[in-house]
Amino acid sequence: MTRLQTINIVFPNSNENEKDWINLFGGLFLELANTENDEIRFALMPEGYLPSTVLRGDCITFPMITFDDVKNKRQLAIDLETIAAKAAASSSQAHNNDNFLPIDKLHALLKGRVVGVDHTGVNLPISIIPRLEWERVLNILASHSNVYHYPEEEWPFIIPADEAEFKEDITSFDRKRTPKFELVYDQYASKPALQFALETNIPRAEMEELFPAPSGFSIPGLEEIFRSVLIQSPWNELLTIRIDLYYLAPEEAELSDWETGEWLIREGGRVQAGVTK
Repeated sequence: MTRLQTINIVFPNSNENEKDWINLFGGLFLELANTENDEIRFALMPEGYLPSTVLRGDCITFPMITFDDVKNKRQLAIDLETIAAKAAASSSQAHNNDNFLPIDKLHALLKGRVVGVDHTGVNLPISIIPRLEWERVLNILASHSNVYHYPEEEWPFIIPADEAEFKEDITSFDRKRTPKFELVYDQYASKPALQFALETNIPRAEMEELFPAPSGFSIPGLEEIFRSVLIQSPWNELLTIRIDLYYLAPEEAELSDWETGEWLIREGGRVQAGVTK
C-alpha cells in the first residue's frame, strides 16, 4: 500500500490581494519550515516521518486540500469550493467582518512569536457532507497513513509515523510528533473551516490581551491550553480560517502525551480502513 507523503494546503494566488495574504500568513512560519519554489514545508518531528504538511499558493479559484503519495500522485482532494458553495446556498447566516482579525495585524502581533506547528486541519459541516462521504474520506486516509480517533468526538487525527509504524502501529512515545492533521466532522459549523494550531512563546495573560473578543475567543474546555482567533481572508464569505494559539509552555515541562501522540493512540485507537466507529 502506497503511503501518504504530503498534505497540501493550497491557497489561490491569482491576484495581488491573494498573494499579499499568503505572504503575510506564510511569513509567520518561515523560521519553522523549509521553503522552496514558494512552498512552505513544515519541519517534521521526528525528521523523515510521514506525512509532511505543505502550505503553498497555486492558480486555483478557492483554497483546497490534497493528499499525495510518494510519487506525487493525488490520493484524495477535499474540494472546499464545492462544499462552501453548498453551505452558502443552504445558510441565511449573516456575515460579520468585525469577527475577523486582519491578516496584517495578525502578522504584526505574531511575527517572531510562533515557535512550532502542533497541527493543521479542516472542519467539514455535517449539514453538507453526507455520512457516507465522510466515511469514504476516512477510509482512504486510513489506508495510506496512521489515523487515530479522538475519544468520543468525530475529530480524527493523522499522526506522522515511520514505515514500520505504518505497517503495524505506533508504540514509541519518547518523541514529539508534529505536525499532525485533524479532520473534524463538524456538527456546529455552517461552512467549512481551515485550522492551524500553533505553538507560541506568549503567556496566557498576554495572549488574552493581544487577541480580545470578538476575533479572539476561548473554546469551552480548552481555555487553559490555547486561545483561538478568526482571521480575515479573501475567502471570508465562504470559508473560515481559525488559528489556535498555544500558550507559552513551562521551561521544565516534559513532553506531554498529546505532543507524543500517546493519548490519541491509546485512548482513541487507530482508524482501520473499512471499519467505521
